[in-house]
Formats: sequence, structure tokens, C-alpha cells
Amino acid sequence: GERRLLHGEAIALGMIAETWLSWQKGMINQLDYQVVANYLFKHYGKVPFAVSEIADMSVLALQDKKNVDGKIMCTLLKHIGQA
Repeated sequence: GERRLLHGEAIALGMIAETWLSWQKGMINQLDYQVVANYLFKHYGKVPFAVSEIADMSVLALQDKKNVDGKIMCTLLKHIGQA
């Protein structure tokens, strides 16, 4: 949309996404996901977006320094605080 995110907000959203991926892959449990997500939502708020915006967000995510050869790389969790 038209709202620009602050750098810290974008990092927090990325952390929530990576934590969600960790949960979906069975690396952490749902409670750990909820603890991380709730903490970050409390401090940075929720950013509503439409499914139609995901492709645009993926293009922006390609700018992350963790990426390799044009692939979006993620830091996944084994436990809270252990990636």
C-alpha cells in the first residue's frame, strides 16, 4: 500500500514471518511462535496487508543481505533465541 514501514518495523515483520515458517516446518511449537509474534506485535504493532501484496513484498525481501544468488534466505528457529 501507500504506508511505508520504518526499518525496525520491517525487521520485526520479517522475524514474525521467519518464526511462522519455523513453526510450519515443525522446528518450533505453536506456543513458541505465539510468544515471539505477540511480543513483536505488542512493540511494533500489526501491519495489515492483502494477499495481492505478497508478490511485491517478496521483491522487496530480495534486498535482504542474507540472500544468496537471488534467493530469499531465512533464519529459522530451533528454539526461541536459537537460530
